[in-house]
Formats: sequence, structure tokens, C-alpha cells
Amino acid sequence: MKAVLLLLLLTWLGSGCKPIDLAGSHQEEELYYEQLFGLIATPDGGYLLGATRYHSIATVTTTTDLLHPTYQYYPASTYADLAVIKTDASGNRQWEKVLEKPEFQVGAKLVLLPGGNYLLAGNVRNKGLTLQDVILSELGPNGAEQTSSQLAKPGTGLTLSDLKIGITGDLFLAGHQSKAGDLTKKQADLITRLSPDGSTARWTLSSTDSTTLLAEGSIFDFTDDGSLLIASRKPVNSLSQVYFRKISPDGIVRWTQFASGVNQLMPRQLYATADGGFLLAGSALLQGQGQVVLLKVDANGNTESVQWFDTGSSSYDNRSEILMKRADGRFVLATWKSDGLLTLTLLDTNGGSPKPMPITTKLLSLLNMPVMLALANNDILIAERIDQGRFQTKVIMLRRIGADGKEIWQRTIASL
Repeated sequence: MKAVLLLLLLTWLGSGCKPIDLAGSHQEEELYYEQLFGLIATPDGGYLLGATRYHSIATVTTTTDLLHPTYQYYPASTYADLAVIKTDASGNRQWEKVLEKPEFQVGAKLVLLPGGNYLLAGNVRNKGLTLQDVILSELGPNGAEQTSSQLAKPGTGLTLSDLKIGITGDLFLAGHQSKAGDLTKKQADLITRLSPDGSTARWTLSSTDSTTLLAEGSIFDFTDDGSLLIASRKPVNSLSQVYFRKISPDGIVRWTQFASGVNQLMPRQLYATADGGFLLAGSALLQGQGQVVLLKVDANGNTESVQWFDTGSSSYDNRSEILMKRADGRFVLATWKSDGLLTLTLLDTNGGSPKPMPITTKLLSLLNMPVMLALANNDILIAERIDQGRFQTKVIMLRRIGADGKEIWQRTIASL
């Protein structure tokens, strides 16, 4: 009863002492972080995090039970923008920059450019959520937007899945396309090479196979000669299989090779290894259980080894792994189970010789996908969104985990 009276008093004072409608409705706008999509080291020794912010418009209906109002959200009234949050080497927040645009933006990649600027890449839709294209924004060292461009004409349904900088400074992008107005049916994959400023397409390859089924779009990395090794996924004889393609720097497909040793693999990350091969991380089913998979292939796409990591999941669709490549070329695989307990595995520069690392840390939120960064001294940075109020994520935490598995520091770097 005291809580209700206090709420009535606060509501009355907040309205300018006007009469209170105990059974009415009003609109509220709520701002929250929906997604984290990049965590990178900055030239000054700090860190930069990319985030997607949602603005939701809801009609709030109250009855005589003021403690339990109902909220009805309207997708057409929801929009999103991109933000970057800068910290120093100790995780202390320095600034946050928001790129507000009239369209609905969803972040995908954050990379450091050769000149010291940052490239923020994502997808942009109109507010009706029916059109989708790729947007590139170049930011200066202080986060100020310097250039912004869209890659495709409206309505092409292009979704970005991977982006990297080539040895000449050109941009290489992978994505998938769907029919105009349909963002769920992934029709064809697309690879394109662009000039460093993203204004000119050197070449574009797009599959014409309308049955191509992509998990989260194609992913790729570079070979020793500057070519691309692309990993994609498609149905073969009722099973989804991963296949690799080598594409020359001038856009010619040299060969195609299917992976072996694992079916129903959901590819998510791909890195070049020291021996000229590649290491792919994802998830697949093994004896009816969802497992994290590390698939090692040689320079010709031939499968060399398959490593399985149990996460106790019954589904391979739910992501529970992040593969990180350190500055010294070694890999760190982070996996977690349904209780949020992390497992870290250190691998050599070719993705082998797995060595479990001590860790006693759990994820702060089981519902929100974290982003991580492996440091050269075996420390790990973890950024996570934290739920606050009606399941909206309004807080972002950044933590540093030491080589002994213990937390070194924890910082709140964003709070709405």
C-alpha cells in the first residue's frame, strides 16, 4: 500500500500536480542497448566498443494497479542508431559518440583503418523495416563521423556478414541478399571488393543459386598471396554443409571445396593460421547434442582436423563460443554453458595443442551475446549488456580477466 501511495505522489508531482487518470494510457519512449558488435584495441592503448541502440515507442496502459502497467510496443515506431564507446587502458570510459540517422541502423563490424581512423559498418533499413542496405561510416580518432556512404541501391536486401581490410587498404565485404521486402529468406551470397573509401566497387561476385542457405552469411580471411578464402553454407542432399572457395584478389574463383568430418555445421568465424591453412569456429550437432566445433583446413580447403567442445546444449543454433586471434598469432577459444560459466582454451598458431586456461568467471547475462578481445599477455576483455527494467539492456559492463582466470577490474562504461 505504501508503494502505491508513493507512486501516486511521484506521478502527481511529475505531472505538475494535475489530476491523475488511474485508468488511462500514454506513450513512452525507451532507449536501450540491443547489440554489441565489436571490441578493438586503439592506437593509444585503450579500447573501442561498437553498440546498437534501440529507441522503442510503447503505449503504456495503467489501471488502478499502478505497479503493474501494460506495455504495447509498435515495431514501426522503433528505430535504432549506432554508437561507439571509448575507454582508456584501464577500462575507464572516455567518451561515447552516437551516429543518429533517419534510418534504422544495425551494427555489424568495427575495424581500425591503416591511417588510424575507425570504420563502422552495418545495415540500414527504412523505418518500415522493409528495405536493407549496407552503410559505412568512417570515424576520426575522437569518434567524429567524417564520411558516410551506402553501398547498394534501396531495396536490394543486402545484409553484411563480414568485412576486412586488404593489404592494399581496399575493403572486402561479404553478405547475403534476399528478395526485396523479405529479410528472412537468404537467397544468394555476395562478395565485393571496394576502394578504401567504399565509393568504388572493384568487382562483385554474387551466387545465382536461389536455394543457398546461409547461417549468418559468408565469412572469410586472406591467404598469403592476398586471395580470399570464403566459408559458406548450403544444403546438400537434405544436409547443410560448409564449403570453401578461394577467390583471387581480382575476383576470380580458383576452386571450391566442401568440408568433411562434420555435418550441419553453423560457421561463424574464420581465421588464417601460421601454416597457410585456416581455422573455422562454429557449432554443430554431435549425437543429438549441440557442440562447439573447430574445423582446421589446409591452404586448399581440405579438412585436416575437427575438434569438439561440449557446451551441454541441445541445439546448435544458440551461439556459445567466441574464437579470438591474439596479436602473437595464437588463438583463444571461449565457450560457455547454460549456467554462464566460461571455459577458455589456448591454442597454438595453427589452432592445435589445446590447453585449458584457468578461469572462475561467469557471464553476467545469459541472454545477451558478449563480445571479447584476447590480449597478448593471456588476459581477456569481456563486454556485456546488462538487463535493467522490463528486460531492456541499459548498462554495458567491461571486464578484464587475468591469465590466472581471476577478474582484474570491472567497469560500467555505458548507462542509459
